[in-house]
Amino acid sequence: MIPLWFDIGYRTGHFYLGAYVQTGFVKINYNPSVARQLCIDTSMDCTMRSLRVGLDWQYSFLPDGMFDPWFGTWIGSERETLQFSVPGVSDSLEFNSIEYLGLQAGLDFHWANWAAWGPYVSFSFSEYDEVIGQSSKTIVITMFNTNQKAWHEWLTFGVRGSFDWAL
Repeated sequence: MIPLWFDIGYRTGHFYLGAYVQTGFVKINYNPSVARQLCIDTSMDCTMRSLRVGLDWQYSFLPDGMFDPWFGTWIGSERETLQFSVPGVSDSLEFNSIEYLGLQAGLDFHWANWAAWGPYVSFSFSEYDEVIGQSSKTIVITMFNTNQKAWHEWLTFGVRGSFDWAL
């Protein structure tokens, strides 16, 4: 996935508490098997997006230092939308899940007292609890319900920027 993550929250000393929203485009060959079967095995025209929202918490070990290692967790929900088409037909599948636990860690370099950037890594556990199919003919099908849940995870490496504003 190529993510774009936005946080808003409150920081005091070593602690941060906030809410997040993340969106991104997903590489299909690393995603649910139904996506691989529909898009790669059949050569359909496909795109997949992810939207994640939730609450997060972070602890900064050296918030006033030039280099600040940090650790965080989050919980939230996720929706992945797979759109696929062949000439004359456009369909989509939505994979809805709950992120029970997300872990993240990184190292911020403070280049100003209000701004920092640095590398991070994150890992999350999610459980698909619903897949909904929708056709260009407006037919909606629930493919499985809470009795057929499936686990998945995300491992993300990236660079983040953060900006602190005093109110």
